[in-house]
Amino acid sequence: ISVAVFGQQPDDVRIRCDLATCHARMQSPNDAIRVYLDGLTHRPHELAYLAGAGMLLYRLGRYTEATPLLRRAVLNGADHMVRRALEACQQTDRGDGRRD
Repeated sequence: ISVAVFGQQPDDVRIRCDLATCHARMQSPNDAIRVYLDGLTHRPHELAYLAGAGMLLYRLGRYTEATPLLRRAVLNGADHMVRRALEACQQTDRGDGRRD
């Protein structure tokens, strides 16, 4: 994905999500998270950004940061994988879950 194209279409959800996916696949998860969070400043209820950032934080074991994003994603109609990740984060925050 060209960063120049992204700069011309900053509100394009698909382009932003594709860019975040590229960062994550290139082992740059913090850059991917920044892309999602920046998208949320423009579209605070965008399910793709909420779920994308929340799931990435969850996979990184950053449960405290993931929980509010996953919760908002669930409230906006996220799928069962996001709901399961939220449940796991909440169990971990209570001390009765495991970090695998």
